[in-house]
Amino acid sequence: MTRKSRREIENTLEEIEQTETPDDVGPIEQYFSDEYADPPNDELGEAWAEALEPQE
Repeated sequence: MTRKSRREIENTLEEIEQTETPDDVGPIEQYFSDEYADPPNDELGEAWAEALEPQE
């Protein structure tokens, strides 16, 4: 396996950070997906809390 230069890694990270998440992708799915950047921790925490609430 070839090693990547620091510039290649930085460019890859910038591309990932600039990728916008579609509206239909929720924070939990976004967290587990390698395709999108991780959501903010508070947003992820709220999504988990809502997902774990008992259904009436």
